[in-house]
Amino acid sequence: MDYGAFPYEEPYARPRRRINYFAWTAAILFLSGFALAAWLGSFYIFDQPERPDSYRILQRLHKIDPPKRFELTAAPAGEFLKAKELYDRYVGMGAAELAKTDAELTRNYIRNYQQVRGLVPYVIGRYRILAARELGPDDVFTSGMVALTNAIDSGELLMEHLYPARPEVLPLMKQTLKPGLEVKLERTHDLSAVIHAQRLADGRIVITAEMPIAGKRSQSRRAPFQYLA
Repeated sequence: MDYGAFPYEEPYARPRRRINYFAWTAAILFLSGFALAAWLGSFYIFDQPERPDSYRILQRLHKIDPPKRFELTAAPAGEFLKAKELYDRYVGMGAAELAKTDAELTRNYIRNYQQVRGLVPYVIGRYRILAARELGPDDVFTSGMVALTNAIDSGELLMEHLYPARPEVLPLMKQTLKPGLEVKLERTHDLSAVIHAQRLADGRIVITAEMPIAGKRSQSRRAPFQYLA
């Protein structure tokens, strides 16, 4: 009789490893949160290109189209507003409403007026230049001039008028855009769209306007379309 074998002995087997359900749950929650954050981030960036951080990211991704040039007969449908009408429109808005309107103005311009709700506001009237400076690498447009003007018929309204241009024409522009010069915008041949609006601390309204012409945008370190020093 063989006494060396034990009748109930089983072959050796490696013990089962316990599943760490807590770690798996944490990993799944982390990945789900990451996916949700990525989705919200992309929605934030693409839906609000007027924000400086979104604008810079979209530029790096080459998702910002250059400004489109419109012929007068093919321009986006709009309304032509005098200085008093522009001032009355924006001064009556609360802070939140003005911020929302300003964001929409800038967003429409960045998107080349492809998804406009309502009418595009165009500027008409007489303005006098207070100061002018050359655009540089820190601006949305890297070449050209911007003139700070005051409405002759409504002193409470200031307008920054953008003039994107090639470097070779800058000397002539500097000679032309002098303080005191009167700028007259007419409906028949001018197409200056309002792309920014804000209220200053003293209660005045300042708008930024630009004729929709092609220009070169940079990766601006300023908020889009804010040029006051």
